[in-house]
Amino acid sequence: MLKKILRISFFAIITIIMLLVLFLANDLTEIAHVLKNIKPLWLFVAFGFLIIYFIINAFSLMIIIKDEKLKAVDSFLVSSIEYFYNGITPSNTGSQPMQVVEYKRLGVPTSRATGSLLINSVINQIAIVFLCLLSLIYYKELSKGVEAIKILIIVGLSLNILVLLLYLSIGISNKIKNVLVKIVSFFCKRKIFKGKLDLAVVKFEDFCKEAQVSFKEAFKHPIRLILALFFKTLALIIFYALPFFVLLSLDIHLGPKTIFIVIAMTTFSIAMTCFVPTPGASGGIEFAFKSLFINLAGVTSSVAVSGMLLWRLLTYYILMIISLICYFILEFVSVKKRRTSVADSNIMKNEK
Repeated sequence: MLKKILRISFFAIITIIMLLVLFLANDLTEIAHVLKNIKPLWLFVAFGFLIIYFIINAFSLMIIIKDEKLKAVDSFLVSSIEYFYNGITPSNTGSQPMQVVEYKRLGVPTSRATGSLLINSVINQIAIVFLCLLSLIYYKELSKGVEAIKILIIVGLSLNILVLLLYLSIGISNKIKNVLVKIVSFFCKRKIFKGKLDLAVVKFEDFCKEAQVSFKEAFKHPIRLILALFFKTLALIIFYALPFFVLLSLDIHLGPKTIFIVIAMTTFSIAMTCFVPTPGASGGIEFAFKSLFINLAGVTSSVAVSGMLLWRLLTYYILMIISLICYFILEFVSVKKRRTSVADSNIMKNEK
């Protein structure tokens, strides 16, 4: 409980600092004027697409972890808690441990849950890298006049490719796995750590072993992998298209074809900042989105900040709230099942 409180407090502090920096660097009167004159219809459309994304994005993990004993509704709820825990932890790393715990409570073995989540992460990474490479078609339009963005685009793409290769290497190559274990062991066993990270070496080695088992199992079901990749890619395209409707809500009409450039813009905004070590990549993603927004739409800084705030409200805060509701529903269902199980057990004892 204390850890959860500290995480939420850290998240709140980072959010407040980010908002203060954004507002102090821009004309508050102009931002207020822009937000006062938004078109609510387009925000409702954006919210509708957000819900579609929320549902479709869960399909990939549900397909991978498919089990006869696991109800589709339960699997959907576990998949949906990722946004809340990723949102309150640095570099979006908090959801998987919690999802493993929840799957275990539903009867899924820890090794299988961990492996399925790893495969889902690999599929997510493949989809991101694919969309990044596809988005390079619009590289000139996105980086025009913004030198810092050129570097961020290259770094973001490189990091995502590197992470994907790392995942694949661990899961496929036993030699690379052994080399990585040795490297982690070498650094963790230095005197400076006084033996405090010995357990981390064991956990990493176990993780690598589970990864290889999971990859072998996943390759036995290629149709599942293809379907999971399809739904993941479709979900990301919908998610990356949301700023287009935010632009429309600000009465900025760039033409229907611009939606493809907007998708490319958002792809790189998220790709280049997803490893920022703050809750929900706060700070980094706002800067990237604002810079690309100004470059794409040719608007003032205050208008760009207004659009960024609306987009962030939809894709971060509202998504976190929906995810938290799913978590509460999951907890309620779990408690109800335990009570039913205890009641059935007592009935059986009384009958004996």
